[in-house]
Amino acid sequence: MNTTAKPFILRLLLLSIIMEIIGLAFYFFKPGFFSFYVLMIPLYFLITLSFFHVMLLRTTQKRTQLFVSRYMLLTGIKLFVNLGILLALMFSLKDKIVVIVINFLIQYIIYTAFEVRELLKIFSKNSNE
Repeated sequence: MNTTAKPFILRLLLLSIIMEIIGLAFYFFKPGFFSFYVLMIPLYFLITLSFFHVMLLRTTQKRTQLFVSRYMLLTGIKLFVNLGILLALMFSLKDKIVVIVINFLIQYIIYTAFEVRELLKIFSKNSNE
């Protein structure tokens, strides 16, 4: 594993554990609105963000000039994958659609903010060196 990717993945794992704990707490306080898929969403984001982050770091190791175009490409792919997953959940789970969509969108915002913050830390540290 890339030495730069390992701290990112560990912090991402910590964030996912926190999101799982929040999901379980939601189950205990509002069990009628709970769905098993609420607990699967952090796992999905953990896997996808780890994969895309490693792919992005591999690009910067080869040629730093490709970073912006590759970042935009990977972000577009990630957006369409997330949209596909969200649509699949919406069409297959009509009984808990509101809970799942709201939870997915909130976690999407949280994980995207986390990813951007981590990328800014990585690249500001690299520019100072």
